[in-house]
Amino acid sequence: MSDAATTAPVEKKYKYQELLKTGLESVRKVAAEEFSLSGYFNSDTPIQTIASMILRVQSGEPPVSAEQEAEIQKKMNALGGSEFKLGPTEEERFWVTVHQDGTSASQNVVVTVNGVACRIKRGVRVPLQKQYIHALENAVETRYEDDGKGNYDPRDVPRFAFTVHGPVEVN
Repeated sequence: MSDAATTAPVEKKYKYQELLKTGLESVRKVAAEEFSLSGYFNSDTPIQTIASMILRVQSGEPPVSAEQEAEIQKKMNALGGSEFKLGPTEEERFWVTVHQDGTSASQNVVVTVNGVACRIKRGVRVPLQKQYIHALENAVETRYEDDGKGNYDPRDVPRFAFTVHGPVEVN
């Protein structure tokens, strides 16, 4: 794979559905010429995977191989449903990554809002609705720090480290 792939956001902003409409050869050309991604996919890579790779790099994230991107798509579909097909009554979603914390990397994060649970795989960028992001923000645990005099002061710290990458763009 090439280390020359563009990781900084580019001037033209592509959208997933728009890329799919342009056709496979056009998407391959954009990926290769504008994002230096030709070493990240092959002639068998589906258009959806290449389009996702473009969006990933466009947002400033490092590129991944076509196999990794396909696996990420598969996981997102399993976790978040139809991430690019929000209906008019559905709430806006945002791309979120819950980071691994070193102790429970293999464990999923389960967030429940109003009795509806959402399972989030750590280290995978997934589409989430606002209410689940708010639940992640509000998830804190109390830790006690010794002040050196035998007193323990309580301190609330976030339970999960996560990044909100931005809204899922839909046409």
